[in-house]
Amino acid sequence: MQTGAGSGRAGAVRAAVLMDVFSPASLTGAAIGLAMGAIQYAIARIVIDRIIEAARSEEGPADDEADFERRLGLVRKRLLVGSIVVLPVSGFVLGHLVGTHQ
Repeated sequence: MQTGAGSGRAGAVRAAVLMDVFSPASLTGAAIGLAMGAIQYAIARIVIDRIIEAARSEEGPADDEADFERRLGLVRKRLLVGSIVVLPVSGFVLGHLVGTHQ
């Protein structure tokens, strides 16, 4: 009698399911999503920084600069999570759907 996580028929079924989920189409979709997320993050970061610098040069330093910097940091973190996590996961799911329904 065999024991262990990867032994017997259950292990073979588990391996087949993993191979189906992590198909080349799924991984390609995730890679495309990651590339798009990185590009989106870089462009958005540049645009946001330019707008902020233009506003600072016109108005001068603000009284609540520390609060503004804290909020800006939160925006940048959310942008990073949205770009580097959400888009690759979406690409993975779309790639899996396209790859399994051909």
